[in-house]
This record gives sequence, C-alpha cells and structure tokens, in this order.
Amino acid sequence: MGGRNYTYLTEKQLDGEMADFPPLDTKRCEREANSLFKTWLFVKDTRGMREITCSSCGHSEKLLTPMRIMDEQWAYLVTAGHDQPATCPWCGAGGRIKERRYIRNGVKLTEYHPVLFLQEKDGVLYAQGFWTRKLYDNQMDAAQLGQPPLFMETEACRFQIGRADGYTRSSWDGRYIRTTVEGNYGRNHWLREAFTSGIGYYSGFEAYTVFGSEAYYRSALRYCGYEIFRGRPKLTDGTICGDLIRYLTAATQYPQQIERIAKAGWRGLIDDLIYQRKKNLAILKWEEPDLKKSLGLSGEELKTFRDAKCSPYLIGEYKKFRKAGIPASYEDLRRLNEMPWGSYHEALKLCLHHGIRPGRLVRYLEEHTGTVNSIAVSKYRYETFQIWKDWLDMAGKLGYDLQNETVLLPKELGRKHDEAAEELNRRTLREERKAQAARIKERRKKYAAEINSFVFRPAESSREIVAEGKALQHCVGGYAERHMAGKLTIVFLRRAENPEASLYTIEMQGTVLIQIHGFKNERMPGSKNPREVVGPELDAWLAWIKRGSKRDKQGNPIVPAIKDKEEKTA
Repeated sequence: MGGRNYTYLTEKQLDGEMADFPPLDTKRCEREANSLFKTWLFVKDTRGMREITCSSCGHSEKLLTPMRIMDEQWAYLVTAGHDQPATCPWCGAGGRIKERRYIRNGVKLTEYHPVLFLQEKDGVLYAQGFWTRKLYDNQMDAAQLGQPPLFMETEACRFQIGRADGYTRSSWDGRYIRTTVEGNYGRNHWLREAFTSGIGYYSGFEAYTVFGSEAYYRSALRYCGYEIFRGRPKLTDGTICGDLIRYLTAATQYPQQIERIAKAGWRGLIDDLIYQRKKNLAILKWEEPDLKKSLGLSGEELKTFRDAKCSPYLIGEYKKFRKAGIPASYEDLRRLNEMPWGSYHEALKLCLHHGIRPGRLVRYLEEHTGTVNSIAVSKYRYETFQIWKDWLDMAGKLGYDLQNETVLLPKELGRKHDEAAEELNRRTLREERKAQAARIKERRKKYAAEINSFVFRPAESSREIVAEGKALQHCVGGYAERHMAGKLTIVFLRRAENPEASLYTIEMQGTVLIQIHGFKNERMPGSKNPREVVGPELDAWLAWIKRGSKRDKQGNPIVPAIKDKEEKTA
C-alpha cells in the first residue's frame, strides 16, 4: 500500500533497521563540522608565560613573555589583547584573541550548526543529520577548549527509487519512529526536514550544511536535478540547504517527472509539491512519466507552449478554456495574467462563464482604458476591469441580455456603466418606496387606534420623527433611520381633539413597549408621568396589540370600553 506509514521502533529494532547504513568516518565528520565554527585563540597569562589554545585545530602551547628571539607573528600573539584579530600559527585559521578570564561561562561564544552527511551504497543514498555544538568555559582546561564539536543525531534517511525511509526520535516517549514514503507523495506523504525550530504552529525548518556531496552524484538520484532547481552549477560540500530531504523524497516517487520539470525550469511546480504538498493536478499528472501525456497536451500544443515561453501555470488555464470550447492562446492568457492576482482569476472566471475569448477581453480593456467618448474610465487596465465587472453585475440585476456581445462588451463602457448605476438606483429607490408603503400600511393596521379621547398613530416618515423630537425636545429624532428600516417602531400618542399637536412618543419592539416620554422626558418641574395621564388607554392599547390588533368590519379596533378616571378612582 502507498502512503506515509509510521512505525514505532525500540532501540534494538532501530539498530537492525539501520544496519545497512554505511558507517560514518568520525574523524572526517568532526573535521568538516569543525570548519563551520568560528576560530578563537584562547590565552591565559600566568607568571611571565602565556598559554595559547586554538579552538579550531586544538593545538595548545605555552610561550614565555617576552621571548628573547621572537618573530613578528609570535610577538603579536604574546602581546595581543582581548578580542583583537589574530591568526593561528599552527593551522592558519583566522580568528580573534579571547582572554579566558573574560569569557566566564562562555555563553556568548556557544555555537550550534546543523549538518547533513551524505553517503552512497549500491545506488542508495543515505543521509544523516546532526546538531553540532561547541561550548567554552573559563573552568575548562586547554584540551577541552580545543576539543572537536559535540554531535546530536536528529534524523537518518534512506533514499532509493520508489521508496524513502526516515528515522527520528519521538520527543515525548523516547522511542524511535520510522516514516516510510512509498507509492505516493502529497498532503500526508512526505519526510520532514532534519532540523526544526519553534513549537507547534510556530515551528519552522532550519537550513543546514551538506557534506558528502560526491555520494549524491554516485546514487540513483544523481539526475533528479536538485542543483538545477536551486540554480547552482553543482551540489558541493559546504552547500547550505533547507529542502534537500523533501526534494529527494519527492524524487524517489517521481524521478523522471522531477528531473524533466527541473530541467524545464518550472521551479514553481516543484516548490508547490515539496513545500505545500500541492500537486497542481489541473496542470499535470505526477504519476505519468511521459511529459506530454502528463501535461495532457498534444505534440503541437506542447510545441506552442514551449515557443510562448510562459509560466506552466497557464497550462491549467489553457486546458479549462479548451474544455469549454473557447479559443485561447498562451499569449492572450499571459497578457491577461499581467493584471493583479485577484483581478486575473476573476477575469478568467468571467471569460469562462460568459464564453469570452481572453484575447478579446484583453483588447477590450485596453481600448477602454483612458477617456472614451468624453467619459473617463481609468488610466489603469485593472481599474477598467473593475468597472466592467461592476457593469456586468448591474446589467444582470437589471435583466439585460448578457448573451448579446454588444451588451456584454458595450462600446461606451463608461457611459453605459453610469447609466446602469442610475437606473439601478432608481429601481432601488422605487422598491424601497414600495417597501416603505407596505411597511406603513402594516404599521397602521397593527398600531393605529383611537381609545377614549386619545389617538395612537405610527410615524410615516423620518421627517415626522425629527419634527416630533424638536417639538418635545427629546432624542427621538435619532431613531428615525431605524424606524424607517423596520428595526423598531415609533408611535405618536396625541389628543383626539388636536391630533397634530405632539404629546407623547412611544418606542415599540413588536408588541413590547420599550419607552414612552413627553416634553423633555418629564424632567421639568411639575411634569407628570405619562401613565398618570394616559395609563388606562395605554394599557388597553398594549393589550389590544398583544391580542393581534383585531378590528371590526369597518376597520375600527376592538378595544374593551374604559371607565372614566373619576369613576375608577371612586
């Protein structure tokens, strides 16, 4: 079965699985890793002597200060101060003097370097990753200061055509994990890089230095084209990489495809594959080794594409138009692709939806960029496209025939766009007025009533509400917009003998009374609470509304009779 398979291994099982890994040359690995670290010449002065230790070659020697016979180099070494530049007299490495009394625990001098060692055996490529580290402390003796770097293994990988295996330690339980990629490479089928930093969502991959590059060129993967992909003449020792393991894993599954795509210079497709595990199936089929068949193009179409020298991503768009039966050339698609990213994809969708040739749209946008028939469209093509897109949207809402090319691509885009906007505004205004009229009619039916000597009437315009607020000197004017939008209802309560004179204002949410206020919200001395004046009528009106605002055949509200206040008090 293909896929990415996890297997937990004991240390003994791991040793058995890795028995075929070629043994590393320890001395060579130490030497190669050591070349990555900075060179320090540690010095310690004691009783007329200076002890000098080189961190690179590990050589240490004590010198008299001063010496009777001393050349210029040695004289400099025995007199140079802390942090001055110097060259090791034994290995020739350039570095700096570090007086041991100043380095303390050496935290600032500590270095870490990730390295990947490659080896080959019987055409199989092996890779072993290590974090290397050097520590320095004033308490160390000279031998310790010059020791080679320490190694911590991170991951070991085996690459052969058709299969890739990776071995790493599980951080939470100390067990080892074998990851196998065989028969596929995709969203969940890949080997991780050997070096990571950060935790969880914020983790990332660290670049590392590769040694043993000659093994790469002896293995079965020597033609996979990694050096071409990275724009290098050759993979050499000391090369810094960040994606070699992922690239080699993909190459084990698609060796011929990876090689041909790398040589074609289509780096983006490989980037998508190894970084995002995105296969771009609309462009090519990775399982098909023949490039022409993989791309799904005829020989003539492939030749045309190569002659156009355009991005391979346009192949996917080209095939969409071919399937829809719309003529499209790579040159037209490339010219359309010059628009900003979002506009380009919108333009493609609109071309496919309306059956427009990409070249026709490109010419149309170029013709209408600038001033057309005294109507300024835009001096930028992508802005002209936005205006054309708005025209299509408005034309669809207005019911225009977008199957007609004269409507789809109007000659005077600017004027047609403005006319459509005005017509759409008129229609919107008419529809809004119609909705307002229906809302007023519904509110009259639900809230309008005359009880005893008082009239309840819902507001019919925002102007009325603003006038009410000015007359009663309260804030109801700020509710006008929400009332007209139907979010709440403002009702005027007035005396029947003088229905035009403002008395009280009511805010309703459906059948629920939110508030009722009169002049200055009853804050003036001697002002009465509205319920003291219209309490019985208000209660009867609210009860009538909650029962469904029932009316008789003449349209009058069916409200129980209310006794006079004097009788109720008696």
